Amino acid sequence: MKLSIIFIAVFAFMMNGCGLLSKKYIKSDKEIHRVSAEGKKIILIENINGNITFVRSSDSGIVKIVAEKEIKVKKKYLNTPFDEITIEIDSSGNEINIESIINNKGRDDGFNFNFDRKQKVNYEISVPEGISISVENVNGKISADNISNDLKIDQINGSVDLDNYSGLLECEMTNGSFKGVIDSTSGINIKVINGSVSLNLSNYINARVNAKSLNSNVSTDNLKFTDTIQDKKSFRGSLGTEDNKSEIIIETVNGKILLTGDKEI
Repeated sequence: MKLSIIFIAVFAFMMNGCGLLSKKYIKSDKEIHRVSAEGKKIILIENINGNITFVRSSDSGIVKIVAEKEIKVKKKYLNTPFDEITIEIDSSGNEINIESIINNKGRDDGFNFNFDRKQKVNYEISVPEGISISVENVNGKISADNISNDLKIDQINGSVDLDNYSGLLECEMTNGSFKGVIDSTSGINIKVINGSVSLNLSNYINARVNAKSLNSNVSTDNLKFTDTIQDKKSFRGSLGTEDNKSEIIIETVNGKILLTGDKEI
């Protein structure tokens, strides 16, 4: 018992001495970048921690990137240049690549650990129509408001929230919930391991819907489906009257699926 107490005391002393247990302060900064959209076909963004929001650009020729950076540092680094996190943007060719890079600036403990720094970057990206979006995020929320761009999402931990979205969507999530309001669509494919899916669909959509959950329920409300096949954990049906229908495919392992409608024909 005494040896354990001595070990803990020595460990705490070492950690404090090398800076791992010393008090940290929030350091923040904001960057705004404007990139020409001319000739660009896709925006690719990689982030580790933070929220990412996409909105429709009011300027068809410009992609506007607002990045709010935040990290915890020792007091002596509060007023130094914010180079602990850099935003790398490569707009060569027909792509715009955006990446959050966590540096070892602002620490002098001799370790490369970042668990105590609480670093994050929150993005708001204004995107013109016609440019596809591909986003990879580890921790945070991904949201989009009133856009029609094709969107590919790879999310590890965190939620996805799409409002009035009408593009082609491909979304894979590990842990987190998906919510969407869809008035029209070119196609939707959602796969979630741990988390629920809630889609609010217009009855005017022309789509074939295929939803299934391995371990949870699938339910619908206020939607006028035809050609339905349903049991507790799966649902198939069609919306709309046209033969040319988009595909809506939803799969979860552990998480409920809820399909609702608020516009009746």
